[in-house]
Amino acid sequence: MGQITFNGETDLEIGLKYVRNEFMTKIFRERKTDVVSLVTVEDDKTLNEAGQIGVYEQLSAQMPHYEHLELLFREPTSIEASQDTAGIIRGLLSSFQSLVKFVGKKKYQKNIVVVTNSKTVPELSEDFHAGVRQIIADQQIKLKVIGVDFDTSTQDRQSLQNMTAWYTLLAGLPGCSICNGEEVLKDICSSPPKPVRPVKVFKGDLRIGADLSDPDFDITNDISCINIGVEGYPGVKTSRPLGRKTYGVGEYGPEKVTYVTEYMIRHYFDTDGNFDHIDPNREELDEREYEVEIVDKASLIKAYKYGTSTVVLPEELERERLYTTSPGLDIVKVIPEDHLPRSYLSDETVLVFGQQNITSNMKALASIVDALHELKAVAIARYVKKQNGEVQMVALLPIYVTKKHTRKRKFDDEDHNSTRALAMSRLPFMEDEKMAVFPDLTKQVTSSGKAIKSNHKLLPSAEAQEQMDALVRALDIDQLGIDETDFLGDKRVFNPLTNPVSLSNQDALIKRSVGSRRVDLALKEIITSAVRSNTKLQDFCKGDDVIPPIHKSIALDMEPNPRLAESASPILERLVTLLNVSKVDKTTYTRRRKALDEILQEEEEDGLSLDELLSRGVRK
Repeated sequence: MGQITFNGETDLEIGLKYVRNEFMTKIFRERKTDVVSLVTVEDDKTLNEAGQIGVYEQLSAQMPHYEHLELLFREPTSIEASQDTAGIIRGLLSSFQSLVKFVGKKKYQKNIVVVTNSKTVPELSEDFHAGVRQIIADQQIKLKVIGVDFDTSTQDRQSLQNMTAWYTLLAGLPGCSICNGEEVLKDICSSPPKPVRPVKVFKGDLRIGADLSDPDFDITNDISCINIGVEGYPGVKTSRPLGRKTYGVGEYGPEKVTYVTEYMIRHYFDTDGNFDHIDPNREELDEREYEVEIVDKASLIKAYKYGTSTVVLPEELERERLYTTSPGLDIVKVIPEDHLPRSYLSDETVLVFGQQNITSNMKALASIVDALHELKAVAIARYVKKQNGEVQMVALLPIYVTKKHTRKRKFDDEDHNSTRALAMSRLPFMEDEKMAVFPDLTKQVTSSGKAIKSNHKLLPSAEAQEQMDALVRALDIDQLGIDETDFLGDKRVFNPLTNPVSLSNQDALIKRSVGSRRVDLALKEIITSAVRSNTKLQDFCKGDDVIPPIHKSIALDMEPNPRLAESASPILERLVTLLNVSKVDKTTYTRRRKALDEILQEEEEDGLSLDELLSRGVRK
């Protein structure tokens, strides 16, 4: 046990890295349903409910805490393997029994991770083999076996037999897998996104032909209006890094705090000590004394600010101000897809499906999706999420969501089982667009109105334009001979069950979130270092050089493909010369800024009067 087999680390250490990573992920989430236990096999101690010899339950089923991580950093006792080669199976059976007893009839996802450096083959009879498979299938257990020498070039005959035995045991069982050390390290650095339970964000009607100008419109009285029941689910939602929370410094560590909001009015005094009803925006109020009056929340009103006046609308006018709307999704027009600027499709996407288990709605929506796809068009619709909610204009793009778990999300014209859906993305109103005026890079207009298109110091030269074109061509991924994205073909075919191959640097469209991964990996490395040094986390964080360097897997997603960067390097060097690009030294800028501040400070200290300042401008 514990021999050096991969990346200079012991084979057991690599598997335990994965387990620690899962432990810390569950600690961060703080979910009551995240329960873990830890069992060691071939131990010199025996402690388990099933009474299996050599099986030691170090941690019973409970929520993981920071203190439990110490168990995962203890080096396992290295003992000689006994003649009984079914020790790992005894450990599995003990885990099955504890798991089933704890879960009972509650709805839990059951996962078991086996970390082994054993090269012995689990000896099972046919009946015993079938029994283990039956337990895994009946209890819907997802079993992951980690053995670092699986699928490696250094395999000997015994290791190959061991791997084959595990493959045979888990073959065909949903969610069960075996992996080697290299795959484990990749999972830790860039694990694939897990499918999540869909959260419905919209349920209503998709209408075509409704009279939107009539507030009392009733669809049952208009036979020319098409109505389809639909549901909306988030398709793209920004994933935020683990956020910090505010705690109070208590005697026993950080303690939760409660926020209390108070409203107050400041009553200012004049120079005679009387209340002065003056504009509260005047600058000299900072030097005036005042009294504070606490305002009850029930006494608050909404008002509008017009210049220096504050206007409160009467309740009757306030009701008239509201724009009465009803929830729904109304298609108002259809346009060619190439008429829709891509810059408009930058909002978080909602996937619109026909109401589930209602065949008529699903078929009706599917026909609209197929029609839009055939016409290469998108629908423009009016969207209201809730009663009297804000009106939004959205684009509805036809998409197909495949149900099969494929290694790559490939285009398949013959796949009629894909679910039809509309990807809904909010469009900006005219007032939302921020149209900035930038200098023209193709011409310069003189004060006399003459347009100069070449040979001007503010315009790029012909050579600079050629070099910039060459740079764009040098960064084209097509020259690498690989697919720049997994989305292939004319159809927009999506598969939410992405495979790790889609997370490599080869895919230019699908990347992992650098911010989320950086925070997650850094926190886990800090915790790992604190536990290894047997130091309290709070004390460890006070030390120097606590923040670890950026992991190389994150750096890979932040940088261009090495082959492309190498081919573009001489072009970039030439462009730097042609465009006279230079780097401003931060220290030089700091010195200049500091010198300017000193001059301003000296002038303030001089205390020059207005007459003295004016006298400096007098001609002599």
